[in-house]
Amino acid sequence: MPGVDGVAVGVVGVGAFLLWTGVKNVGIVDGLRDITSGRVPTEGPQTPAVPTTSGGSSSVGANGFGAVIVAGARAQIGKPYKWAKAGPDSFDCSGLVSYVLINNCGLKIRRMYTAEFYVWSGATTVARSEIQPGDLVCWPSHIGIAVGGDQMINAAHSGTLVREQKIWSPPVPIIRRVNPGEVPVSVVKQAQAQLARVG
Repeated sequence: MPGVDGVAVGVVGVGAFLLWTGVKNVGIVDGLRDITSGRVPTEGPQTPAVPTTSGGSSSVGANGFGAVIVAGARAQIGKPYKWAKAGPDSFDCSGLVSYVLINNCGLKIRRMYTAEFYVWSGATTVARSEIQPGDLVCWPSHIGIAVGGDQMINAAHSGTLVREQKIWSPPVPIIRRVNPGEVPVSVVKQAQAQLARVG
């Protein structure tokens, strides 16, 4: 399990606490500001901005884009973990995911941090049983990219390299799938053409 790089604790409701870990987590500041101003969330960290889906033809994985995400992550295997880095020569976990989505997949997003992916509106939460290659495997303090067969590519912690490894549980991760509307049309068409050649 990866090391914890930072911790924040906020009151979520009467008698309940939210323990949130992450590196430079902008969401912590906003969350604590909401809590102190009286806008207290009633559920865990993935609500209210996390829609769910049953997958199917509207999913990114189903149209081949997941393969583009996996290929981008595979190209980084063997590079060293370095805290707060987002490539191209070293990565932390969220830096790897950000780098792949921005540089390999053409998404117009900024470098994001672990807990931000947990609630990012550019992705949809899907059931663990529906995980597909290219899905984001999210814990409050870590993130990886699913590659299939209960495996993920991730930058785990100091002293390791970007690598493929088993998705661990507990804790059970949240699975996020990049929304099709976030993906540039040219990337989707390229992924569909690659998928047609293979299949």
